[in-house]
Amino acid sequence: MREKLDTNALFLGPKAENADLFEKLMMDAFRDHIFWRRNFHPEDPLALSQTDKRSQPYEETVDVFQSRFYELLSKLKKSVPYHSPRYIGHMISDLLMPALLGYLSTMLYNPNNVSYESSPVTSEMEIEVGRDLAAMMGFDPVKSWAHLTSGGTVANIEALWVIRNIKYFSLVAKDIAVKYQKNIEVQMPNGSIKSILEIETDFELLSLSPESLSELAFKFFEIDWGFNIEQEVYKHKRNISHSGMSDVPTSKILVPSSKHYSWPKAAEILGIGRSNIIPVEVDENFRMKSSDLMEKLKVLYEAKSPVLAVIGIVGTTECGSVDPIDEIVAIRNNYEKEYNSSFYIHLDAAYGGYARSLFLDENNEFRAFDEIINTVDPSWTDNKVYKAFEAMKDVDSVTIDPHKLGYIPYPAGAIVFRDKRVKPATLCKAPYINNTTKSDDEDAYIGAYILEGSKSGAAAAACWLAHKVVPLNKNGYGEIISIPVNNAAVFYELLESLNPIKLNIDGKEVFVETQILNRPDIDILLYCFNIKGNTSLDQMNRINSILIDELSFSTDKVAAAHDFVVSSTDLGYEIYGNALNKALNQLGIDINEWQQDGSIVKVLRSSIVTPFLKKDDLKEYYWNNFSVSLVQTIEKVVKEGGFVS
Repeated sequence: MREKLDTNALFLGPKAENADLFEKLMMDAFRDHIFWRRNFHPEDPLALSQTDKRSQPYEETVDVFQSRFYELLSKLKKSVPYHSPRYIGHMISDLLMPALLGYLSTMLYNPNNVSYESSPVTSEMEIEVGRDLAAMMGFDPVKSWAHLTSGGTVANIEALWVIRNIKYFSLVAKDIAVKYQKNIEVQMPNGSIKSILEIETDFELLSLSPESLSELAFKFFEIDWGFNIEQEVYKHKRNISHSGMSDVPTSKILVPSSKHYSWPKAAEILGIGRSNIIPVEVDENFRMKSSDLMEKLKVLYEAKSPVLAVIGIVGTTECGSVDPIDEIVAIRNNYEKEYNSSFYIHLDAAYGGYARSLFLDENNEFRAFDEIINTVDPSWTDNKVYKAFEAMKDVDSVTIDPHKLGYIPYPAGAIVFRDKRVKPATLCKAPYINNTTKSDDEDAYIGAYILEGSKSGAAAAACWLAHKVVPLNKNGYGEIISIPVNNAAVFYELLESLNPIKLNIDGKEVFVETQILNRPDIDILLYCFNIKGNTSLDQMNRINSILIDELSFSTDKVAAAHDFVVSSTDLGYEIYGNALNKALNQLGIDINEWQQDGSIVKVLRSSIVTPFLKKDDLKEYYWNNFSVSLVQTIEKVVKEGGFVS
């Protein structure tokens, strides 16, 4: 067994320090593929002769091909330098070499994982990857169901699709059971047992717990109906898969106001409607407020309005915040006991999902809190974050993006369901996909149960090889992810030390105040600047807008002209409301100007995803340079922007 993972051997590097290793393995992959082609029926004649290759049209075509290829390479030089520690913008960095090599090697074979017939190798890899992710979430890999998607948006839509179909199946089951007088016992959320024939209202049926709904579906199809029950279910007037959402009650989805834009999309696509997404307030660290969730759930229960799901976020894409998942789980437990009503809990952990590896030992056991804070920067000691990650095992489904903190190439999202009995909820077969190639693992037949059609087998291979080299625990991904977590804490302290920034503008002393808007739950920080004495939000936004332009990546400049690169966002009053009051007060901004419809605060945003700032000398070099560059840029903006009279 390997004693310790050396992260230095896992990435190509900011200066391509591991170029020799990468080139060797890439050439091994290419040559191996060539041998594979040549050894498939070697008796077959060549399709292309040397004479063919000496023809004038062939040579002219090669000339065009090479010319356009070098044009492509030239254009790519304007790409964003994600590989460098100087890039601290969006949530992307250098990629794991095992993932890159897995992707590039498999891309040559071009498997399509929608059908086991066309991807017998990579489909099994995908299911193995899914079980890895399930285990990392604390789910039982044998009882769970997980697969890859093109990204978190598709995973979120699919999760809601599955949840919607299972929830509303209870209405069809009740109608058919009444019609044929079939007694099916159902466990109610408070633990009592009822016959489905005794459940009187649609609200009660739509309030069953996820476990009870899965059990109901299992029992329903186990009954010997004496005829084709699948056809009766499919054509039933309240089967939303067949008839749409027109003859059923509307359910609500509760999501933090910090939600990703995929949630309104999902509600619209699935016919639930954007108006049925209920935003839950967030606190000063942009985490869901449990008190507001409880209040909204109570109001919905009193109105007998069913709740489809509560969405928690582990690493919001804007702020990197981690919602109190343990509190959401506790609220559901109390809701079931007090109101005899339940709902699904889905986690949008597209960004933060892989960070759970930091909390797991080599046996996938959740580590003690004291052990965690000895692994990362001492300032990262928020017990709320620890409890949130611990409680992920108690939710029903999770979205995870390997192409974020998994350091896997795009596209590689994932959806993980704790209970694999949800699979039939979205079954949709294609007549030309017959699974004539047989697998011992039933889960390898992916395509009939998922949202997407054609899907990359190369992404599955990338994840598979990455997971084989880098375990999903403290000794693998935890080792990597501790680096950005530590550096986010260092970056936080650096920004705090720059408050205020003292400038000399044409002989006049000017102070610029630094405001950090969040203590990083993982590795994303939001921050902004204001000239001391300015009370105008509009003026502060103007300062930060120009500063953002200076520090953002632009194809109008050569890549090396960017000293450091950050990203930005606009925090709107309609979304964040009172969560920003304290920060704006500290900056001296008139709160009345903020508390207006359409008001925004322009902020700088840094995702400290780079895995290279582990050594103390490198940390000192890059963060000192960033400090100097930031102060120089602020001085330029204040001086040239006419902000000082």
